[in-house]
Amino acid sequence: FLPDDGWTEPIAGRRYPAGWHTVSAPLAQIPVFVRAGAALPVWVQAENGQPTLEKEHCIKALYLTKPVVRRESIQYVSKEERQRLVMEPLADGYEIRADVPCEVTLLLAAGHFYAEAEGGHVVSCVYCQERHVTEIRVSGGFTRIRMKEKR
Repeated sequence: FLPDDGWTEPIAGRRYPAGWHTVSAPLAQIPVFVRAGAALPVWVQAENGQPTLEKEHCIKALYLTKPVVRRESIQYVSKEERQRLVMEPLADGYEIRADVPCEVTLLLAAGHFYAEAEGGHVVSCVYCQERHVTEIRVSGGFTRIRMKEKR
């Protein structure tokens, strides 16, 4: 049973509404569900952006699910890196702000997005149709990114 709000299964990228669901649960892969409006730090494989538990040949990323209407913003605070990211819904997408300039890899669940960073920072957006996730990498020390969903 999944309580209120929407849920995403990060490995497959499937979205689930609140309620009862029957899911496959082989011993080698425990089902994990992330609530809508969540920010979850993860390790991803550098070559394909696939979440993993192994740190070798991986990069740290932030897995974001779409905010729900009742929540105004998602905040992620990293004490280790001394940074705070805030994701806010806009009329036509989302905006992420950083307290201090930083480089970041984001995995935006359940959507095909493109992004623009202020100040001419390098932004790459790669959409994985199989997992329905957009990987957004920003380098050069951004403080604000605007993301819009492709229709």
